[in-house]
Amino acid sequence: MKKVIKTISKQKEKRIKAKSLLKAKQPPKKISKQVSISERTVNRLKGRRTQRRKGSDRRAKLNRSSKLSIRNMIKANPYLTPRSLIQRLNLNCSVGTVRTYLKESGFTYRDPCLKEPLSPGQRKERVDWCTEWRDFEDFDQVIWTDETGYWLDDTRGRG
Repeated sequence: MKKVIKTISKQKEKRIKAKSLLKAKQPPKKISKQVSISERTVNRLKGRRTQRRKGSDRRAKLNRSSKLSIRNMIKANPYLTPRSLIQRLNLNCSVGTVRTYLKESGFTYRDPCLKEPLSPGQRKERVDWCTEWRDFEDFDQVIWTDETGYWLDDTRGRG
């Protein structure tokens, strides 16, 4: 069986050495001279090490109670926007966070399209059609659709 020896590039070696010097609290200028990489690279490596501190103006994630209240509110009024949900529920999160949660939960949005109102002739045609079919008795065997389409037995639980 052959042994596989992994080699790392010189650039990666320099980065590893710079990170170890950063852990030892060496100043970036000194590290850049010692390892022969730019000071900007050292600062970037330093930035990757540190984590975001509390109170750094990053908005919070949604907790479980917020998610439940969003879900209940959107079920009660499906025409609310993410921004109005944040305002009504007094949430501390971004609009994108609420939008992402709604998408993950299976909610979708549609832009309303403006259609012209029915003309008097179209109204008359519809009334005539209704009166013609008024005595039809097998409506329980009819599937009504529109131009958008329909699903039978959808795998995601939608109908």
